Amino acid sequence: MSVELEDAKTKVAQFQKQCEEYLVIIVGQKREADEQQKVGLVTIRASFRENCMGLMLVHGVSCQINLCSPHRQIRNDTSRFCEMFG
Repeated sequence: MSVELEDAKTKVAQFQKQCEEYLVIIVGQKREADEQQKVGLVTIRASFRENCMGLMLVHGVSCQINLCSPHRQIRNDTSRFCEMFG
């Protein structure tokens, strides 16, 4: 009986050591996954910021085009004509 008990204690110690090694591996993988997630979020934020800047630029150009548009000139000329003779 004591031989079986010693054998079981040895196996338990081996399994415990393996579990501790696996735990170290799992903690390292979790840390790496967390870092990758942070990098991903930074990349997403930078991309969002770039897209917003692009949209602002497009909006600014669109406003400039509208100010220079011949339709705006005609509309302004027509309203001046109506003011003068209306």
